[in-house]
Amino acid sequence: MLLELVVENYAVVERVRVPFHSGLNLLTGETGSGKSIVVDALGLLFGGRASADTVRSETARARISGIFEAPKDASCRALLEEAGVEVEDGELLIEREVLAGGKSRAFVGNRPVTAALLRSVATFLGDIHGQHEQQQLFSSDAQLKLVDDFAGLDELLERAGGLFRQWKQFQRELEELQKSEQEKLQLADLWSFQRKEIEAAALKTGEDAQLENDRLVLKNVARLQEYANAAYTALYDSKESSSAQIRVSLKKLEELCRIDAGLQNVVETLKIAAIGVDEASFALRDYLDRLEADPDRLEIIESRLELIDRLKRKYGLTRKQCWHFSTMFALRWRRWKPPGSGRRCWSKNWGGPQKSIAWPRSP
Repeated sequence: MLLELVVENYAVVERVRVPFHSGLNLLTGETGSGKSIVVDALGLLFGGRASADTVRSETARARISGIFEAPKDASCRALLEEAGVEVEDGELLIEREVLAGGKSRAFVGNRPVTAALLRSVATFLGDIHGQHEQQQLFSSDAQLKLVDDFAGLDELLERAGGLFRQWKQFQRELEELQKSEQEKLQLADLWSFQRKEIEAAALKTGEDAQLENDRLVLKNVARLQEYANAAYTALYDSKESSSAQIRVSLKKLEELCRIDAGLQNVVETLKIAAIGVDEASFALRDYLDRLEADPDRLEIIESRLELIDRLKRKYGLTRKQCWHFSTMFALRWRRWKPPGSGRRCWSKNWGGPQKSIAWPRSP
């Protein structure tokens, strides 16, 4: 039942408020008094087509609102709940706004809705009877409801409706499962590719530190040779080298100890120092023998370090995590459920409701 209708800036009407009461309500008046404007405004609330021509001149928009007694029909309530509309105090507020540019907006219970929803709800609110106007009797849904009411199928309709909604929910869950399984398969392929790529690199723990040190050495061979050769010469390979000077000092002290044995401990200290200088000199000599420029080796090292850094950037991992990626992949794989497991569980849960959908046999 329509309780109140408010029309603003519609056609020639600036604002009018029309209350309605239970029973028969009549709008009378001579031709041109605006009766059809009220009917047309009500048609907009029922989902009729909006036009910018209906907006009052020199105004930005027309607004029509109506307060209806909320229908108690279960189908209407389900339709409203699906659209997220809540019925408050047994009343339903429907609004329609038409902009001067031609666009329109609809609201039910202050919630934006489509004109299609208004047309669906309108079948439970009222009819506008007239030539070429919508009539509920022309609606196939209304005709079906009349037949169902006549057959007394309310209980069966309610049960079938509940099962149908449950089935739709299972259908949505199945679609989500299928989408999830597809994503899992794609993720598994990605993990497999990543694992193969990292395993093909054959990374070793601490390899990058050694490679960086080798690269630094090969980039500075000339300087290293210069410094190492100077140190070797100062320690051993010259008349004024440390090794030569220590031996001269050691020889003098040994002669001194033949007269005064109190310096014997100094002699022993120098002997140890002489051995240490000789070992350091021989190590430098061997180092110089190994030290040589190798452009090919430097290129290999650069390529290897570039590969390690690329894997690090690609997977967002540290170098240490790259080395342990295979272990990480194995853990992920064990936690991952194979495709089809969720669908089998879905089929098991759906079996009960599916069997419940059966038309009762005639007595």
